[in-house]
Amino acid sequence: MFQTLEEEKKYILNGDILCNDVKRQIGTLLLNERMKKRASSQELSAKIGVPPYKIEMVEMARRKFNWFAVAELLKYYNKRLVVRLEDMKEE
Repeated sequence: MFQTLEEEKKYILNGDILCNDVKRQIGTLLLNERMKKRASSQELSAKIGVPPYKIEMVEMARRKFNWFAVAELLKYYNKRLVVRLEDMKEE
């Protein structure tokens, strides 16, 4: 698939950038939902059974993304994720 190691590294780097961007967007949206409810991560933890640090790690898109925590937060907020493509703005 790749002709050189440099091509492979560029492909992987672009994938990592995209993955981190998606995680950041999801985390920001979930943090905004928590702020709307004016709930601390400790209060939310008691309601959904996910440790506060895992909630915060998702919201800040840090380290390994905990998809179980994302699912529990979405269920609690009665929300779902929608993925869509948008045209990029011309620069």
